[in-house]
Amino acid sequence: MEHEGVNEIVDDELILDIDILMAEADRRQEEAVAAAVAEAARRQEEAVAEAEATQNKLIAKLRSLGVSEEEIAELTR
Repeated sequence: MEHEGVNEIVDDELILDIDILMAEADRRQEEAVAAAVAEAARRQEEAVAEAEATQNKLIAKLRSLGVSEEEIAELTR
């Protein structure tokens, strides 16, 4: 009985350590995924902003060349 009690305590302690390590690994993985998603979103926002800036420059150039607003609207759909 005494031997079983010690084994049970040791087993519980080992499981607890494993659980802590697994939880830490899961937390790190979740943080890495969240960081990667945030970085991808930031890059996408930058790309969209750059595309919009380029489009605005092209629209301004078309206007300066006398292209009508209707034609510009047709081209930018």
